[in-house]
Amino acid sequence: MSALRNKILPVVTALLLFTASFPARPCVASGPESGTAVSSTAPETPAGQAGKLSPVLALCVNHLKLDLPVAPSVEDGVIMIPIRAVSEFLGLTLTWDQSTQSAVGVWMGQALELPYGKLYFRFAGQEFPLTRAISVRDGALLVPSSVLEEVFRCEVQLDEASAVVNVVLPPSPMEIWGFYALGSQDYSSWTDFFGDTYPAIALSPPADEFSGVILGWFSVRPDGTVWAEGNPSGFNRPSGWPAVLIHSRIRNVSPYAMFYANNGGEALSNLLADEVLRTSLALEVERAARGFDGVAIDFEGLGSSPEKTGEDAGNLTEFLKYLRNLLPAEKGLIVAVPPLNGHYRGYDHKAIGEIADKVVLMAYGYEEPGRMGPTSPRKQVEEAVSLETAQVPPEKILLGVPLYGTLYCQDQSGTVTLKARPALKDWPSLEQRAGNPPKWDPELGAWVLSWNEESLNVYAFVDRPSTIDSKLSLARKYRLAGVALWRLGLMGQDGWTELFKSVKGVKLAPAPVQ
Repeated sequence: MSALRNKILPVVTALLLFTASFPARPCVASGPESGTAVSSTAPETPAGQAGKLSPVLALCVNHLKLDLPVAPSVEDGVIMIPIRAVSEFLGLTLTWDQSTQSAVGVWMGQALELPYGKLYFRFAGQEFPLTRAISVRDGALLVPSSVLEEVFRCEVQLDEASAVVNVVLPPSPMEIWGFYALGSQDYSSWTDFFGDTYPAIALSPPADEFSGVILGWFSVRPDGTVWAEGNPSGFNRPSGWPAVLIHSRIRNVSPYAMFYANNGGEALSNLLADEVLRTSLALEVERAARGFDGVAIDFEGLGSSPEKTGEDAGNLTEFLKYLRNLLPAEKGLIVAVPPLNGHYRGYDHKAIGEIADKVVLMAYGYEEPGRMGPTSPRKQVEEAVSLETAQVPPEKILLGVPLYGTLYCQDQSGTVTLKARPALKDWPSLEQRAGNPPKWDPELGAWVLSWNEESLNVYAFVDRPSTIDSKLSLARKYRLAGVALWRLGLMGQDGWTELFKSVKGVKLAPAPVQ
């Protein structure tokens, strides 16, 4: 399926036969492409030599729109790309060599040289011809798209109708985790994960690409006890649950037991404030998680009121410290946290990052009463990631990615109501219901559908399999450990096919079974 609705003009791709590997994280460059002024260190391409320019274009990387001071352009039919914007996703550092008037860097242990004003570039000791010279505009180094294609194995797509250049990166290795929870006949976690109806398993199921699975099978009562069956929240252990553990381990997927609690009526705040109850809860969690590779804590709604923020954060930290000491050293601990630019502030992110092995950043749920929009708007999500990496080491962070959208109704008075959260796999039925194709909104990072229904205006902000990579790109840009998908059962097989074009799962060392 095409990633962009309108006609895409792919540039002819020449590939070097080598396998990409990515540095741990990018470094800060200097000179052109560093974001600093370059008038004293690098030339500026004269306006009269720029050739025939296209209108202003937006630049996306894997459909993620980038906010840039210098936009890409089409000059005499050649797509010119501000290289540093893309290099951030690849872990490449470029510096300016004044003596040779070139941007230089190292990629895969091989020297890369991008000389200003020349109709060639050098990589790995070889010289490659260009149809248009490398240029500098407003302090940014622009290179022909063939540089990205030949060196980095990217595909460059131009959608002329929407004035968007999309750079498709080669697959990147990262951890892929999924929440196995709240399954049903219609939205089966087993089917999404193992690729067939329970108890069957596909020959090459999506689970083969996963690093771990977070099993939402346990809930916390207000008295600090744990239950696995009969919870009205839906976080219950399913029948036949041992099969999930067995077949996960066969595929070297780490199963973690998740413990869910919500702070409705301040019940969770009160529990954590009581030292006896929170100690008892930690002991129950440790017992219930025996037989799993690790524990995942999903305590939601703390710090809902300003006066409780500090107290809730401190009590949660004390609980996690005690729990970490109870757990064997080889048993992992994952903690889910809301975004720092969200509503709930009762979490000490820095302390949690020091205690936990992994932190799931739940960068979604940004819906506001009376306002329409996606659950994970592009700008808010990137801001959340940026804020989180200032508190928690990036290599510990899993970016939470929602596999659902939002659907709103607006009545004749203009009142807006959130009516549903449709699954990613439901987008074809929504498109059929609308009777018109969706429009990709790069600012929001979502597809938008609109139609009229029973005197109501209906708006849906959804994802599609072909653009799920936009959410994953932020994990790549900020060098996070990987992503955690909420939740298995909402994706559908088309979604997995597209997702695995963007990322390749990383397997973890198996933990000893207790």
